[in-house]
Amino acid sequence: MTTVSIIIPVYNEKKTIVPLLQKVNESVRLLSPIEFEVIVVNDGSTDSTARLIEQHSDLWNVAIDMPHNCGKGGAVLAALKRANGDFCTISGC
Repeated sequence: MTTVSIIIPVYNEKKTIVPLLQKVNESVRLLSPIEFEVIVVNDGSTDSTARLIEQHSDLWNVAIDMPHNCGKGGAVLAALKRANGDFCTISGC
C-alpha cells in the first residue's frame, strides 16, 4: 500500500495550526486506500503553538519540537529524516 508523508513546518502559528491539522485529517480520510502520516514540526515557536500541537495529538503521527528556529528548510529536513512515506508533500499554514 502507498503511504504519503505530509510534512507541516510551523513557526508561531497559534491561530492556524489546529484548523490546518483538522483540515488535513478531514482530507486524508477521503483518499483511502492511500495511507498517510502527518509530521508536524514546531520550528522554535515562541507563542503557544507547541502547546496546541501537543493538545491535539490525535491529529498527527509524529511531532518534532525544534529547540530554536532553523527556518523552513531546517524544519523540512528534520521531518524528512523521520518520514516513512513512499512520497512526501509539504503543507503550510
